[in-house]
Amino acid sequence: MEIGTVNLWGDCKDCDSVEGVKDHLQKVIVNQTNMFYHKPHYSSKEACKYLKIKSVKTLHNLCALGQIAYSKPNGIKYFLKEDLDAYIQKNRHRTKYL
Repeated sequence: MEIGTVNLWGDCKDCDSVEGVKDHLQKVIVNQTNMFYHKPHYSSKEACKYLKIKSVKTLHNLCALGQIAYSKPNGIKYFLKEDLDAYIQKNRHRTKYL
């Protein structure tokens, strides 16, 4: 399997049965999901997905309020993973039952 592109059948050794195909596709989907969460930086749309924010406008409003740091080379906003994680940690609510 290549990084960045998905070759669904290149690594499949057990794709001669339905169960083998199901297992292989499940591994491909899990691998793609894991690759998304380990990226060093995200576009606005990807940052919304990472933070589970429904609207890019909401993300940009948080940026305008200074709550989320970003870079803007060539007019496109990019977000570092550690800045998104810092925003999540900053807005963490503690339980009173510790």
